[in-house]
Amino acid sequence: MATRANSSSAQTQQRVRDLKMRGMKLIEQADQMLALAERQEDDANSGLIDAAFLFEKGDDGWLTMAEACYVSRRRRERFFPSTMFGEPAWDILLDLYMQGRKRVPVSISSACLAGGTAPTTGLRWLSVLEDNGLVERERNTSDGRMSWIRLTPKGLDHMQAYLADILAQTDDWRRGVPSDVAEERLLARAG
Repeated sequence: MATRANSSSAQTQQRVRDLKMRGMKLIEQADQMLALAERQEDDANSGLIDAAFLFEKGDDGWLTMAEACYVSRRRRERFFPSTMFGEPAWDILLDLYMQGRKRVPVSISSACLAGGTAPTTGLRWLSVLEDNGLVERERNTSDGRMSWIRLTPKGLDHMQAYLADILAQTDDWRRGVPSDVAEERLLARAG
């Protein structure tokens, strides 16, 4: 039992180290985006840029952004009771996105854990996500008692669109775009 706990603790510590490293990469990429935006701003003909073009679908930047969102949500628990913020569906979507980008299969129980809730609550949220066409189950061919869960193409597209929107908002914020103009742009992108 102690060996299992030590292994779990070591895995957690390794994951924390990995997430910190990805966070540092994200900061570096954000600085690069800012520098690019500032260069383009100097060009009178450049117009407005959408920072999302910096991350292609195959780029690790999408994964880094999703991990930063997930870590940021967990970080709140250092300052507030975890029961104050209940968004298990969002946590599940973020985790499925991250694991999918890494090509790591996710079991139903693991997805429930990612939601930070009791297994029964996690299962209810998985059903809601499935009913909305965002996730799908797949039988584990090596163990018929288990199923994998993953984002559907629709779920992946929605996550990519959300992350692109965050990048564009970050770009607007860093460039000092007034909030009412940024909101108009957001509505136009959602269009």
